[in-house]
Amino acid sequence: MPEERKRWRKKIIYYFFILVLLNLVLPASLLPDNLHTLWQKRKSFILNGRLKEAEVVLKEIQEEKLNEGIENLWDYAILLLREAQRAKVFNREWALRLISAAVSLAPDLPYLYFYRGELLWFKTPWNFSVLIKNYIDGLKARCRNVALAVGEVGKWSLIASSGIQFGIFLFCLLLIFKRVPLFLHPLKEELKGKDKDLIRGLSRIGILSLPFILHLNLLWGAFAISLILWPFLRRRERGALFLSLLLLVTLVSL
Repeated sequence: MPEERKRWRKKIIYYFFILVLLNLVLPASLLPDNLHTLWQKRKSFILNGRLKEAEVVLKEIQEEKLNEGIENLWDYAILLLREAQRAKVFNREWALRLISAAVSLAPDLPYLYFYRGELLWFKTPWNFSVLIKNYIDGLKARCRNVALAVGEVGKWSLIASSGIQFGIFLFCLLLIFKRVPLFLHPLKEELKGKDKDLIRGLSRIGILSLPFILHLNLLWGAFAISLILWPFLRRRERGALFLSLLLLVTLVSL
């Protein structure tokens, strides 16, 4: 009996993972046909200039969205945004209605809030609270939208990483300009001296040219030269260089 239970347990787990993988691999189900039918109906009303009937159908689409339990109708909301942008030229009230409907269709799309705030601000230029409120709502929607939030985090992380690397590069250049003369100061006497001094001078040149021989990029080349100058650095400079190394290793691992 215990062996049979184990077999059944393995089968259940196996089929469960198959269902999960199929759910991830297969495309998501399309929108219900009734929504598509209502949208086509609204489109025909718009083409015939029957805006009131089109607005009624748009409300029916909103109700159908709630009945179907759909959180966001991205495509329809973007289409309404484009309509609002075109309607803004000749009828701002209609554009405002369209963008408000788009917000109800896709409440997690931040750009809709930004554009609605812009339209409301054009309507009442002295009322900045409307613009600020819609901007805050747009930021909240951006936080709710995981895909956009991840993209924003990645973008700002890349900017911060580039800034840190550029700062480390400038710091290494500063160390090089300050300490290389101390490193090369005895070179003249070594090159004019005997064999041991000559070998020491040539080795000094070889060590300094190692980053170029290894074809390191600018950042790592400057950092390598700074490490070569380690004996000539002060305590604070060594601490800052060690901290730079930790930052570079962390950024590379990310």
